[in-house]
Amino acid sequence: MAMLISEPTEDKDGTEHLCLQWHPCRDFLAVSSYRSGHGGEVNFFTKKGGKSFFVSKIAQNVRATKIAWHPSETILAVGWDNGRISIIDPLNKLEHDIGERDQDEICCMQWEERNSLLLVGDKNGLLVLYAVNLNHLEETKRHSRNQMNDELPVDICLKRLKSKSLLESQDHTSVLKNKELDEAEEQLLDAITKSKRYQALESSVEEAITTTDNTDMVTVFIIGGSKGSILIYLPQNGRVHKIFQAEHGIRQILDMPERIFLLAITDGLMFYQITVEGTKATEKIRVKLTGKREQFSMIQIDSDTIALCYGERDIRIWDLKNEDNALFRLTSEKGYGSTENVICLSYSPKKDCISGGTSEGKIANWRRRRELRDQPIDQQWRLQTATGTGMNIHTVSWSHTTTALAVNGIHSVSIFRDDSVLMHFDTEYAGVQSGSQAISLLRLIDPLETQEIQLPTPPKGIYIFGKNFGVWDEEQVQLYEIKNSSNTPLGIQPVSSFSAATKYVVIHGQSIFTLDKEKINIRTLQ
Repeated sequence: MAMLISEPTEDKDGTEHLCLQWHPCRDFLAVSSYRSGHGGEVNFFTKKGGKSFFVSKIAQNVRATKIAWHPSETILAVGWDNGRISIIDPLNKLEHDIGERDQDEICCMQWEERNSLLLVGDKNGLLVLYAVNLNHLEETKRHSRNQMNDELPVDICLKRLKSKSLLESQDHTSVLKNKELDEAEEQLLDAITKSKRYQALESSVEEAITTTDNTDMVTVFIIGGSKGSILIYLPQNGRVHKIFQAEHGIRQILDMPERIFLLAITDGLMFYQITVEGTKATEKIRVKLTGKREQFSMIQIDSDTIALCYGERDIRIWDLKNEDNALFRLTSEKGYGSTENVICLSYSPKKDCISGGTSEGKIANWRRRRELRDQPIDQQWRLQTATGTGMNIHTVSWSHTTTALAVNGIHSVSIFRDDSVLMHFDTEYAGVQSGSQAISLLRLIDPLETQEIQLPTPPKGIYIFGKNFGVWDEEQVQLYEIKNSSNTPLGIQPVSSFSAATKYVVIHGQSIFTLDKEKINIRTLQ
């Protein structure tokens, strides 16, 4: 049996938490925060929560607008509302700021792993690509920059495309102006393109692609714009091509890495499935959904499945390969209110579980039944009993490497761990863990009664014998006596304690048996 155990992070008074993100392959959580009168900072935690193991320097009177972990290295990029970008190495306690003089508030960021490239977009439509030196952050250089035409970058993702189709299609798509070239150079390139004397440039691009990736695939950036444009940014030559136009501003784009298509959702609550080949894109599916625009988002479940949230009582899970989708609603039978809505989503590959934060501060979990994976999608997922958090939930995020769920309540962050529930029964009493430092003590005979007991530390195990109640953690064993009186509530009273790094404790009669370092030690209650 398992339960979600809350481990709050250590917060400062008046702190507003803006963004949180788990590292893709390490057990680290980055949380960007802002305190009025002080400024912005980023704290770094493990899944245990508590005190952060590193805090960035305070950025006076500015807020972090975006954060992005490097896909494999323990390096975090932080975009600020003043246009600066911080590159932080929390393990080595290093920080370095980069940015162009004319960069404004950062809207979006995306890493490319192989060459440690970082593409950054600001609210004036400026796109800047940086080559980050992971060993010497101060040697980070600008790679190229471009200006979007009359719209802002909203979201960026990566996609791998066939290099041959990419080269063949470059002549036929519109290109944004590259800020590294002057007007005369632009005219010269246009003339070369129109006259088809483009072989030399193609050869240089092909050489760059071969240098970057020794397969027939190349990685590009896909950018979604505030007026509906979808663009491809080619890191090999710094050029940008418009490949698609949606009816409304792009809200989010999502790559399906094992497929030739990508997904986009818009401010008009439209969902698009777009096939991408080279710098050409074709609309395959377009669906109008209903809901609240501010909470419209999507997450990837597996190579063909996504889940959509739109601030309503239900979510939609969609199998794009089999063109099968279904709605999954919150129900009162599972502990949800009649007006409760799902406002955000996250998926745990470790648990094969979709989790949603709700408008009433609960976590809704849908677990997939493995034995029904070949059945229609409405048979595969089952809603679980509601988990209360006592928080005003803004976002939820599952760790990629462990079963830890981070919940952002704006003024507090908690990390919920999916741990085994401690329990033990005797003939008259039972103890069941009900929280990270709480035990529910139950009287099993008439009159039935339950009392929650708060413990000073998180328990590692519990054991009940008669009226003796033992609790132990990593360093100490604490013994209690169960107090059962008709005049007072059921409770426990401390009797004694001793230090022991024990794996297990058994109480029998007046003897206490502990398993310490593969040895059984016997103590008495006197």
